[in-house]
Amino acid sequence: MERESTIRKEGGMKKTFIAVAHVMLLIAVGCAEPPAPNWFSLNAGVKTAHNRGEYASAIALAKQALDLAESQYGKEHRLTATSLNNLAVLHKLLEEYNEAESCYMKAVVILEASLGKENAAMATLKNNLAAVYCKQKRFADAEPLIMEAVSIYEKVFGAADPSVAVALTNLSDVYIKTARYKEAEQCLRRAQNIFDETFLPNHPYNATALN
Repeated sequence: MERESTIRKEGGMKKTFIAVAHVMLLIAVGCAEPPAPNWFSLNAGVKTAHNRGEYASAIALAKQALDLAESQYGKEHRLTATSLNNLAVLHKLLEEYNEAESCYMKAVVILEASLGKENAAMATLKNNLAAVYCKQKRFADAEPLIMEAVSIYEKVFGAADPSVAVALTNLSDVYIKTARYKEAEQCLRRAQNIFDETFLPNHPYNATALN
């Protein structure tokens, strides 16, 4: 516990796993055809209900958006993956972790087939799936997913990008929960260096890494 206390004091043990993206994961960019207006309207409703904390309503709308995406574009389309991500986020908020895991895994399969393994949307999905595993204390399952997310973000955006720092902070959370405090501290220090170079001191990301 002495090592954990040091991390709390110097690096700021991260208290809450950061989901890189919540509702409306932006993977629709680059689609051959624009999303249907009804799909956008439904997802706007999902976002509004989510922000109000009306999760039952948000899930109902998210399921409608998923049905619409599957019927209009097919079960292997990127918009279907987006809809699955949005639904997974809501299931996680309601602590319906099995449902969230299922949605995330389906979305990962779709994106791997359409975009390949090394893109930012894939990293976001893997980070979010790792968050579900952390809630279930499945840290051995979460760790490789976050490490993959870190690697992808580095390749896509560069090693000093804030998304890398967020993923590193999440990785430190896994290390702390598994009593690997030296590795946690290394991740936190690297994340803090990125945040310091990118944001002003009072930016929320800096507060997350420090508190």
